[in-house]
Amino acid sequence: MECCLLSAVGAVSVGGAAVGILTIGGIGVGLFSFAAFALGWRSIGEFSAGNLACGHAALGWLAAQGRYALAHNCAMGRSAFALHANDLIARSLISKSIFFRYASALWKYGSMVIWAPVMLQTWQMARVRRAAAASTPPAKNSPADRL
Repeated sequence: MECCLLSAVGAVSVGGAAVGILTIGGIGVGLFSFAAFALGWRSIGEFSAGNLACGHAALGWLAAQGRYALAHNCAMGRSAFALHANDLIARSLISKSIFFRYASALWKYGSMVIWAPVMLQTWQMARVRRAAAASTPPAKNSPADRL
């Protein structure tokens, strides 16, 4: 039995690659996505894209917040590009948004939540492979038999 990257599909999906309404993982596609690579209506992650996006590199339609922020309407960040980039209108929209209030804190302090499913899957794959190798008898005329 060969192991593959843990993928999850469902309303609430947690995994290396997750698709659903609420997704958490390495790669997430969903309505609310919290992942290293996040794509969703509301997305949080290192590389995030959506209607509202928050992360290291954020691409948003309505607004984006992050170190590198690109949006159609409003963007806040070190390098921000939008109709309203790092100005009073952008600052007002982002500071009044409930999403950005919680998203920035979650992005800054919750990155272990993103990587936990990926690390758990890596550990699980290693454990299954070790168990499979231990249960498989060695092949005849193997180099171990010649010693």
